[in-house]
Amino acid sequence: MKLSILKYCILYLLFLSIMACGNDTSISYPVSYTFSHTEEGIEGLFLINNPTSGTPIAVNTGEWGEERSDIKAFTLEFMQEIFDIQEIILLNEDQVRLHIISDGEELDTTVNYTMEDEEIIIAALDSSNLISYNSDLDQFELCGFTYGGIPGPNTINPGQQYGIVHVQECIKNYDLQDYLNFLLNQHDFNTLDTIGMFEMKVVYK
Repeated sequence: MKLSILKYCILYLLFLSIMACGNDTSISYPVSYTFSHTEEGIEGLFLINNPTSGTPIAVNTGEWGEERSDIKAFTLEFMQEIFDIQEIILLNEDQVRLHIISDGEELDTTVNYTMEDEEIIIAALDSSNLISYNSDLDQFELCGFTYGGIPGPNTINPGQQYGIVHVQECIKNYDLQDYLNFLLNQHDFNTLDTIGMFEMKVVYK
């Protein structure tokens, strides 16, 4: 009986040891992230019912549907031109090297970062959602949100919110309805206008 108890104790300790090794999350620095691929995120097209609401319609509808492939290609080209990330390198537990080409200017600098709830927060970009770290997939993401307004029959003398494709940084945790509300608060869209929108991500692994 004593031998059996001892044997089970040894097996139990061995199991704990294996589990501890399996959960080792130590990082071997430096860790480099470079361009991997692009991803299309959420996408929608809305028919405006009134100044505060819109109804989703098929994204291939009308003028937006005809132009959406070209708009996506433009968005990706614009994002990579305005903020072309060559490499992100975690040098140690609190310093990251950023090698970026922005508007034709090359930037190669080292800045601080912190780890908060498994999310890497780069101090120099703390107020921006342009670059974020996805801890589930261990990748950095450059995220752009694109939208465009198409005037309806009730629009006279369309303003700057129409006919121009706008690209800005994504808003963290926003869904399509959140984006629609945001745009309706930002611009004076009219009933029967349409607003197209989508997210585009450039991924670095």
